[in-house]
Amino acid sequence: MENRNWTQGQLKQLLAPIDPLTYAARLRSSKVLMINATRDKVALPQCARSLAEASQARIIWCPADHYSMVMFLPAALE
Repeated sequence: MENRNWTQGQLKQLLAPIDPLTYAARLRSSKVLMINATRDKVALPQCARSLAEASQARIIWCPADHYSMVMFLPAALE
């Protein structure tokens, strides 16, 4: 950003087409369940919360990180 002299607003505008929050309101008429990890460093918990709020999704938290979430896959599929 600094090398290109971009502002925070310009970066936000550039990323908007790929930001899930841009489209979250479209999910409000659906029943969405999100299953997220409390210690995720890839899909950050605060980002998951923002998406859940914006889409009115239900969210379940698992005591895991991004990779150890695989332990919860069998239960999630049931």
